[in-house]
Amino acid sequence: MTSANVLQETCMNISFDKIIVVLGFLAVLVAVQFIVKLRTGDRKTQDNTPSKIKLRSRLNLSNNERADLLSVDGKSLLIIFSKGAQPNIIDITAPFEDPENRLVK
Repeated sequence: MTSANVLQETCMNISFDKIIVVLGFLAVLVAVQFIVKLRTGDRKTQDNTPSKIKLRSRLNLSNNERADLLSVDGKSLLIIFSKGAQPNIIDITAPFEDPENRLVK
């Protein structure tokens, strides 16, 4: 038997039941994808405002440590990451003087 004959016999052995099963399976996958897209579309941000978190600078201190400077809603935060330890978060927002009662906040 040549390879063309084997291919032709294989194609002849495919029944319509197998084709229906494959098409049904593909239809179920498309339906699940459609449902997932509908559900996740509702969970997007309601207001299209830009993010209030911005990465201002990143400095690699060593192979295992780095420092990130973030701006979050008007505050400046320094976050130091070390391998095997929790990140340290330091608020470095410049204090300002309240002209009304002369307090530094």
